Amino acid sequence: MTLAPSPFWTPLFALDRLNSWLRSDSDFPYNYHLHGYLKRTIYTVKVHAILDATRRWPVGLRRVVVEKQCRACDGSGVWVGDYWQDCSCCNGYDEFKANHGERCRKCSGKGIVSLRFIESTIGPLRWHTPASEWWSWSLDVYVPYLSHYFDVSDEHFEKTDWQPNGKGRPLSYRESHRDLGIILRAWPQEFCSSVDFYHHAGLEKKFKQPDVAKAQQWIDERYAGAPGVNQ
Repeated sequence: MTLAPSPFWTPLFALDRLNSWLRSDSDFPYNYHLHGYLKRTIYTVKVHAILDATRRWPVGLRRVVVEKQCRACDGSGVWVGDYWQDCSCCNGYDEFKANHGERCRKCSGKGIVSLRFIESTIGPLRWHTPASEWWSWSLDVYVPYLSHYFDVSDEHFEKTDWQPNGKGRPLSYRESHRDLGIILRAWPQEFCSSVDFYHHAGLEKKFKQPDVAKAQQWIDERYAGAPGVNQ
């Protein structure tokens, strides 16, 4: 069955596929390079897509919190910098950690951190935006839905069984190339301004006047030589 394109849902589903693809490990290392190059632009477009969707569709919002082992100290509560290798008075990492390790500032020595997200539900799609990004993008002003980013407690957040950094769904080169073109045309200014910010590509010479043709050429150049992509 072939579904008719929808000006609302087609770009949202393309963005959802790309959002998941960023966490996939298909076709390593070439796709891994693409992930790194496109990650911030896809996340930037997603933020604006949520804002756009709230104006056109009922969007469910809730604050969720996930407790995870602190990566800064590997859950020990004790932070050790890379300079431990230069220490000549200790016999290896463990001895240096015992004698010179510092209380981890990231988790306040607990070994566990609370990761806060704003969960957005748009029809069948469910996305999670870090509370810090929700606040920094001023979505709490424009939606509005407070992120409580600076609150020291988790009382405004619900515990959830969702886990961050889950393995994503793979896409072929042709599929990811196609979906990038779809989101470019759905949110051209947001796409181009993000690429300019991170890669200085010159896609938006004047404010809110994105050059979509040049942006498509920029995408094509990223995929030069990728199998299955017809330029």
